[in-house]
Amino acid sequence: MALMHELDKSKEYIMVCRSGARSATAVNFLESYGFNVTNLSGGMNAWTGKVI
Repeated sequence: MALMHELDKSKEYIMVCRSGARSATAVNFLESYGFNVTNLSGGMNAWTGKVI
């Protein structure tokens, strides 16, 4: 697991959890510290791509 000080504010991050609720909380937290983050709406339950 990455620690917040190890994240690069110049990069974009996509937060993912099973349903999208916990990752939305993470997005709100990281945005408040100036990170460029997006939530995967619906989480992995909504993902239609290949999972490896």
